[in-house]
Amino acid sequence: MSSLDPNCPSSVDVSGMSREFQLAKTIAIGLHAGEVIDVNVDADIVGMQYGFQICQEEIVRFLKMESLDICAVTLFCICLYQQLDLKANKMFGLLCPNMVQQKTDDNDKIAYLSSTFLRGTKKYYLAPYYESCHWTLCVICPSSYEAFWFDSIDSQPSQDIKQIIEVSFKQAALKGRTSANRYSTTKWVICP
Repeated sequence: MSSLDPNCPSSVDVSGMSREFQLAKTIAIGLHAGEVIDVNVDADIVGMQYGFQICQEEIVRFLKMESLDICAVTLFCICLYQQLDLKANKMFGLLCPNMVQQKTDDNDKIAYLSSTFLRGTKKYYLAPYYESCHWTLCVICPSSYEAFWFDSIDSQPSQDIKQIIEVSFKQAALKGRTSANRYSTTKWVICP
């Protein structure tokens, strides 16, 4: 009796998924176990240009929507950006998942966020955030100094993310064209 290895890219059904998911499966099938490919993230997508490497196993986890690491979440952001044509969309932008994580230096996070809030053109920024062993989503509205927290297990945002967003709002207000006095505090909305 022969069965297909569930970790093999060929075992993943992407028939009802987008062109980007189908392309990801094709790429994964072409990779050998342990082989990596370079992925370049365009500055239009998350406000900065950078690259990372992803392997076949991570692509399969991404396609199956299993436990996702930062590379798979970034790959998902790239697909989301293309699917929703976020370049033309004035409402939503994406933040780089690497730049808002706890492991990233606080000064780097603050510089990235305040710069994005200051020169960004989007009303809302979506920030995938890894906390307490699972992914959450923080939606940030720089114009109203609000942050919306989406968490499937209803946990509260950590002090880390709260403080980083608060300081980033303050820095953007101080450097911006608007009066710094307009900023008072970040309003956090915990969404069900």
